[in-house]
Amino acid sequence: MKTFLTYDYELFMGDVCGSIQNCLITPLDEILPILDKYQARATFFVDAAYLLRLTELKGQYESLQSQHKMLVDNIRYLERLGHDVELHIHPQWYFSSYNGICWKMDLDHFKLSDMDRSMVDEKVTESQQLLESIIGRETHAFRAGGYSIQDLENYDDFFIKHHLMVDSTVLTGLKFDSENQRYDYSMVKTSTPYLFGNDITKEDNNGKVLEVPITTYAVGKIRYLEHLLFRKLHASLLKRAGDGHAIVPSNNTLYSRGQRVLCRDNFFSASFDDASGRWINKIFNGQYATDSDMVVISHPKLHTKYSALKMKSFFEYAKGKTEYWTMSQLLNSR
Repeated sequence: MKTFLTYDYELFMGDVCGSIQNCLITPLDEILPILDKYQARATFFVDAAYLLRLTELKGQYESLQSQHKMLVDNIRYLERLGHDVELHIHPQWYFSSYNGICWKMDLDHFKLSDMDRSMVDEKVTESQQLLESIIGRETHAFRAGGYSIQDLENYDDFFIKHHLMVDSTVLTGLKFDSENQRYDYSMVKTSTPYLFGNDITKEDNNGKVLEVPITTYAVGKIRYLEHLLFRKLHASLLKRAGDGHAIVPSNNTLYSRGQRVLCRDNFFSASFDDASGRWINKIFNGQYATDSDMVVISHPKLHTKYSALKMKSFFEYAKGKTEYWTMSQLLNSR
């Protein structure tokens, strides 16, 4: 069994994006020693759209120059430690502005499909080349911002054009539709890597790109209510490292939240974010019992004291039962 530890290396996408220090540097100061102790290498999907926009504007603002250096130094540090740095794109950054104090986000371009296709290829190429110049090697793995890739016309060609041979965007079994995000992976039932062609949800042995789906876990209504209570009782342990705000969908009403609690199961990704680590051992057991791979997705900005505790307990629990692989290792093994 292989376990892929992945991190989306990014700021927040809401009205306050947060700082590099609190969303990335500080939580990684706690995460990286834990990974090192258990000799676990992770894949960091770096938001290269933000990196490009920061690079474009740093000459105009002294504050961005120091932020740019901090970000680049940290990315290089991850690479030196032996972790896998790969490509992540949140395209709203290409259209976002900075006023000398804070960023103004452009959520009208949250998905790749919100851009003209020629602009998608141009900007992603610039972002990818910039990231590669920092780490000193090519990137070949990708995760779409907001997990939203299906609306992009001819997305199979997008992967080939940018030499992306591995993708890890699919959230097993999940479907979501809002004004910003849109995806439907409800028909994907496996976390085991598979080749795909022109449909990312269907295995195609003649396909050229390898999908590594993110592992998810369904939680029934009672257990979800218990989870909400746990969050209330342990608020101090669950204070996020990041100092920004997430996007709140317009359909996130009291009624819709009640629907989630009372009328259907809720899904959790295999993750150490916030309180999600509560389920990580149980998810691992399910994957281990069927000899299936597990893909864990976390975010430094969502790291908590509880996250650190659950990381340590998970590594002890899984000792000797799994191998920790990166996306590059997977690609090189084929």
